Amino acid sequence: MKLLNIIAAFFSILFISQRIYAQEPDPNSFFPSAVGNIWDYDMSSGIGRYEIIKDSVDLENFRYLFYYLGQPTYKLDTLHNVFFIPFSLDWYKYNLDADSGDTWTVEPEDTTSPGAHPRMEALVKNKYPSIVFGRPTVLMEIEYYELNWGDTV
Repeated sequence: MKLLNIIAAFFSILFISQRIYAQEPDPNSFFPSAVGNIWDYDMSSGIGRYEIIKDSVDLENFRYLFYYLGQPTYKLDTLHNVFFIPFSLDWYKYNLDADSGDTWTVEPEDTTSPGAHPRMEALVKNKYPSIVFGRPTVLMEIEYYELNWGDTV
């Protein structure tokens, strides 16, 4: 009987400690991206529909999402970063682990023609818990903006 009490106490402590010390969440769970997911965007030119048709993982544990055959559209790393990468772009679109007030450079300034453009930055305006499709989640409002040429603020 004493052995059963010890075993019961052990499992109770194990259960409680698992609830207190949660495991690090999978970064891929923050950016819903399963093959077959469809995204509809209401754009000035009409509804844009994008479907994830394929994904892959490389030896460095980067996950790639394909919206079109041939080349990936997004790259996700294990540090909660999402990069927009088609046509050799490498824009740092999302930091899924960011907090309110955090900023990052999405696209660096380019002063060479053709295609010269100012730097694009991201700012997390707000981060808060919410319910989406009946599931508790955390929403992050990100504002993207361009800085004037040479601006650092």
